[in-house]
Amino acid sequence: MYDNIGGEMKILSDCTAKNAACIFRYAEKRMARTAELAHIVCRKILSGSDADIMDVICTSDEAREEYISGKKALECDALTGLANENEAANLKRTLSLCDVLYFCREISRFGGKTYAAADAERWLSDGDIIQYPRAGDVKIAFVRGRQANDAFAEFARYIHGGAMPYGEESFVDVCQSVYSGIAEYGIIPVENSSDGRLASFYGMFEKFGLYIIMLCEVRSGDGESYTKFALCSRSVKALMADGEKTLHFRLTLDSPDGITALLYGGRYYGASLRRAEPIPVSAAGRENSFDISFCVDGADLAGFICCLKLEYPQFSTVGLYTSVKAGDGV
Repeated sequence: MYDNIGGEMKILSDCTAKNAACIFRYAEKRMARTAELAHIVCRKILSGSDADIMDVICTSDEAREEYISGKKALECDALTGLANENEAANLKRTLSLCDVLYFCREISRFGGKTYAAADAERWLSDGDIIQYPRAGDVKIAFVRGRQANDAFAEFARYIHGGAMPYGEESFVDVCQSVYSGIAEYGIIPVENSSDGRLASFYGMFEKFGLYIIMLCEVRSGDGESYTKFALCSRSVKALMADGEKTLHFRLTLDSPDGITALLYGGRYYGASLRRAEPIPVSAAGRENSFDISFCVDGADLAGFICCLKLEYPQFSTVGLYTSVKAGDGV
């Protein structure tokens, strides 16, 4: 029998180590069962076809219905003693989140396919990939001005064969030209040093079904202020540039505290949060909507997108892009 604090600590340490070993053995078995369930759900979603599981998930409402049905098999009660019954809800919530994240990862890996960047662009465009004209015939629509001209010059550097300017009278006209196919790309201001993020222009992207594929920061002549311009397109087609890649999206949660699970999920898939802002009801049309950006360099994009598409029915892509600064490449 120990009669000192050090001895008591040794006993507790040994017991904790044994308990941890039991927990990890249980977790390993649970993960194996979850993987089996994911494969069953995938086979039901594909219904014998040879389609790619991620393509179907990103374009089919029926896929989410099968996912929700399969996820119910993961539900369980947290069995705790009377002394810890108040912690049962927290334990169950944590276990459920871990199940969901692993479940989605296994679904995204069904079939063992190795995905490329172009696959993620297709999923985020809801399967709609625009075919652009040959090099030299690409047009970028924008409202002319000193800063917009600088942004055009910078964006054109990253487009194979360059691009031709296509002047418009208003930002609505810019979006309309891209939407109708008159121009392949458009330039819209989305943030400045005096007003911050320009929410109304993000609403225009959503209205016209456009995506941000690159951002460019342009400084004022005295260097005291800046404006960020977005290069927008009818499909997600990230241009190659140095810098971190950002996945930018909007979604609606069941409750405000759901943001915690989302942030943990991003970390689980290797993404790093860059920005999370609530969207006013007046702009979103519903409560608990958020505008969120993650750095996804080195992340498991297939798993992350799979989770976003299946867990958040109000998920919508704003863009997948890198950020540049006008003049940096000169």
